[in-house]
Amino acid sequence: MLNRWLSADELHVLRAFIDAKVRFVVIGGRAVQFHGHNRPTEDLDLLIEASPQNGKRLLQALKGLGTEFTEPDVAEKLSEDRRAKGSVCFYPVEYLTAINAVRFVDAWADAIPATVDGMTVHVLSKAHLILSKQNTGRVLDDEDVKALSECSLAG
Repeated sequence: MLNRWLSADELHVLRAFIDAKVRFVVIGGRAVQFHGHNRPTEDLDLLIEASPQNGKRLLQALKGLGTEFTEPDVAEKLSEDRRAKGSVCFYPVEYLTAINAVRFVDAWADAIPATVDGMTVHVLSKAHLILSKQNTGRVLDDEDVKALSECSLAG
């Protein structure tokens, strides 16, 4: 499958996450692009499972990518209301444990598996993407909801 929605740096990050068995779902602008609305984005947003086991896998992946941590117990502190954010490979990657109106367990269950560069990447479903972007107060999210709704009407 020809990839037009993920950059080489993003693929490198995702491969490290997959190799470390991190449970994550692609969200944000890249998910919007995946679902048919081509708009610019400046980072890669990932919803990660907030469990100590997944936190340890996340640390393994990030350390393999050269990320340093000032808090050695960051993996044990992951929860659905604690955000973690970082830059990986000089590319901004935001890994979140919670998003508006969608829990990880539901996002994971309804995620769309996409094969990219020989990897299976889980992408937030269009319905959950729209739900997560409604009522945020952000103009970009309002524009995404409108565009995604029109994409579903068109196809």
